[in-house]
Amino acid sequence: MLEGVKNIFNYALTEGEKTGLAKGEKIGLAKGSAITLGVCGVLYFVPKGIKFVKKKISEKKAHDEMGEKIYAAFSEELTDSSDEGGAVDEEGENQNA
Repeated sequence: MLEGVKNIFNYALTEGEKTGLAKGEKIGLAKGSAITLGVCGVLYFVPKGIKFVKKKISEKKAHDEMGEKIYAAFSEELTDSSDEGGAVDEEGENQNA
């Protein structure tokens, strides 16, 4: 009888190893692979994303500075024109010439 119990125990252990452990190993391998790929993706794309955002911020800042220079130049030109005596009558100037 003891031999029969050992046979049943060994059979159950062998079946458990085939189905349970193999299935667990496959699931563990899949989870580990997914986590590894996720971490590698984050480590690859986060620095690129930060670099992209910094580039866009610097481009926007340069664009705003250029706009301020243009605005200042036009404002300066308008104040110089108004100091000279107001609006210019182009038709009158053309007839006098």
